[in-house]
Amino acid sequence: MDTHLGGSEGQTAAESAQAAAQRAHRLTSRTFENAPAILAKWLESRNPEFSSVEVELSEGSTANGMSNESLLFSASWTTEGTRVEGRFVARIAPDPGDFPIFHSYDLHRQFRVMSLVSELSEVAVPEPLWFESDSSILGSPFFVMRFVSGHIPPDVPPYNGESWLSRSSVQNQRDLQRRTIDVLAQLHAIPDADHRFAFLHSTQARGSALRRHVSNTLAWYEFAREDGARSELVERGFRWLENNWPLEEKSAVLNWGDARIGNIIYADFHPVAVLDWEMASVAPREIDLTWMVYSHRVFEDLVSTAGMAGMPRFLDLPDVVTAYEEATGYSARSLDFYLMYAALRWAIVFLRTGTRRARFGGHAMPDNANALLLNRSTLETMLLR
Repeated sequence: MDTHLGGSEGQTAAESAQAAAQRAHRLTSRTFENAPAILAKWLESRNPEFSSVEVELSEGSTANGMSNESLLFSASWTTEGTRVEGRFVARIAPDPGDFPIFHSYDLHRQFRVMSLVSELSEVAVPEPLWFESDSSILGSPFFVMRFVSGHIPPDVPPYNGESWLSRSSVQNQRDLQRRTIDVLAQLHAIPDADHRFAFLHSTQARGSALRRHVSNTLAWYEFAREDGARSELVERGFRWLENNWPLEEKSAVLNWGDARIGNIIYADFHPVAVLDWEMASVAPREIDLTWMVYSHRVFEDLVSTAGMAGMPRFLDLPDVVTAYEEATGYSARSLDFYLMYAALRWAIVFLRTGTRRARFGGHAMPDNANALLLNRSTLETMLLR
């Protein structure tokens, strides 16, 4: 990957990798000083049986994520004469003025996906409790889910550079990988996904599940380029997809969408909560599989540029495909196509986060938007094949 990923002169490798990862991390203009009082009043209004509600913020936000905002808080209340306590997470749609990653955020759709996944599968999902559509309360719609304790492989500093996961044994890493692939297998096994999750279908896109998915991604890119982030490289990637379209499209299943280990809470290397369902769709299985593999590749390139060893044998494509086939009996196809598609979608993420960082004063907006792509070198190499 290009040297623009690197840090300043004099930084250690770990500091350089962290600085590069930070470039794509969330930025927001919001503050939530009054959130405890607001949430306490809101909980009482939603639950008439609650009285004497008290709320205290635990942290400003979750460790990972570049789109939604999450408030972690503890709450206590009295009901039927008994004092009840709990820990919760409020998932809040981003402020449109903060250059959000995606062109639309449907928090109710995420809430419905989580509820159905919890009902229809063994996939561990934080218990979704309440949805609120009124933007006047916290500035955007939000929902509240139960807090799940555990460890998340961090984005910053990168989990494959220096983290609890990179320091663990190879066996523990392999166990975590296998159990994570099992999450996809369980999710993809939900029957009749096209009907049960019909609310995920775009009303604008037409054609097969893959056609609809790529059309939605193109609309996402067109949204991103509106702020001066037109990328010739991304547009060349879309042409590559058209010229290399799979001859056969397999049946679609429920896709998690943002299928990466940074969106899972682990306890003793077991997944205990699958997070971030904003990219969920009904689509070919390969979209989830290759997103998981390529997402790790993004972080491998990042730490490699910083001179760190990384985790090169973790989430390797052949291993992932083999483990998935053993779990499901399904043989993944057209993997070059789907890997390119994953790289292209990551490039759009970087276009948007780079533009947002420029608007917040983190760096100057380059003349060529391709300079914002943290995976530029890899994407260019893939397009030459």
